[in-house]
Amino acid sequence: VWDCAAHYLAAMCANLVLTVSPQRIVLSGGVMLRASLFPKIRQRMVTYLNGYIPVAAATDAAAAATLIVPSRWGNNAGIVGALTLASDALGGGSPTPAPRKAVLAAVACAAG
Repeated sequence: VWDCAAHYLAAMCANLVLTVSPQRIVLSGGVMLRASLFPKIRQRMVTYLNGYIPVAAATDAAAAATLIVPSRWGNNAGIVGALTLASDALGGGSPTPAPRKAVLAAVACAAG
């Protein structure tokens, strides 16, 4: 089961690298709580790219650890993103460090 998930997530990451050349790919959500998926995803992405992109993070699984990372918000990434978008929509702009504390407090309350 986890090899199948790693395959599809690695294919997605490889496609992202090829199409938009991201500086970082942040993965989160319930499936990503299984930390053992990250090394599998990184290794498979490197295998799928097969040296096509001459960038260390795309040619070496250890270097890919800087490209494919877990969200620092953990499983709360969705709610934090929603609250950030709401703050932007209300004219608050992107949260600075002080408002992020308020966002985290809201997430803590929402998570129970």
